[in-house]
Amino acid sequence: MNKINTRMVMVILSFSQLASGSLEAQKKLRLNHGLLESLDIDFTKGESEHFEVAGEGVIEYGKQGLEFSITNKSHYPMLWTTKYMLFGSVEADIIPATGKGIVSFVELVSDVDDEIDIEWLGGKPNMAESNFFRLGNTTTWDRCRKHKVATSHTRFHRYRIDWTPEGMSWSIDGKQVRKLRRKDTTQYPTTPMRIKIGTWIGGLDSNPPGTITWAGGLTKFDKAPFTMTVKRISIRNMLPCKGYKYIGRKNHDLKSLVLVYSNGSGIAASEYISGGRRNILEQAWVCLVTVLAALLLW
Repeated sequence: MNKINTRMVMVILSFSQLASGSLEAQKKLRLNHGLLESLDIDFTKGESEHFEVAGEGVIEYGKQGLEFSITNKSHYPMLWTTKYMLFGSVEADIIPATGKGIVSFVELVSDVDDEIDIEWLGGKPNMAESNFFRLGNTTTWDRCRKHKVATSHTRFHRYRIDWTPEGMSWSIDGKQVRKLRRKDTTQYPTTPMRIKIGTWIGGLDSNPPGTITWAGGLTKFDKAPFTMTVKRISIRNMLPCKGYKYIGRKNHDLKSLVLVYSNGSGIAASEYISGGRRNILEQAWVCLVTVLAALLLW
């Protein structure tokens, strides 16, 4: 980190303590445990310790891999990764579930509802959808895009999400089908995320009419089971560390996020990303966050 006037740091530090509350209060902020290593998981070999079960439904491991099955109205089988990533990539080989109103998905989701996803509708074959959200903002639904995928629901295809500080992209079978620059949207996700995979029922009669219409209509359970299969998944964390912690009241501001390492040290995420290319005021803020991190982790 670039050198900065010590007096300036102390003045900013004092101001920050007044504005954001005591350091004891900061220690209560949740630490999101980070993914330290890259993951290449073959589900044909069985379950993985890097995922935990969530929701209800049937989750099995067979010759083709991980299977999520819905057999009745109460089912929504899914898995979450046990740790978080901050920027990076997710790639998986998938056959989504068939069935009107059945939704299969791979999502990156944060604790404050940032989201990047790929979804498949069981009643609309030969297609996949990409979408993203910032802090759960659903005031508009204009960010979804549809992508043609021949035989999407009958054989494996490889789907990929790449997420960086500058932009994100979606690819199918090695071909990029969508690209978005961060500067072109006000809804860009920037918080640590876990990966969630599974299925849910968009076609329940208790869902809002708009959800039912989007999902393709009411689900007929006499056609069950509805099964999604995942053969493999690869996950790369761009900023691997022991965990991610916010300094200050906002738990969604990248400028206040600290990367925490196994030896107890920490560095401001914005400094890590920028590589030190900052003006004097930006340097002051980064130094402040890093000093606060040191005190917090002490």
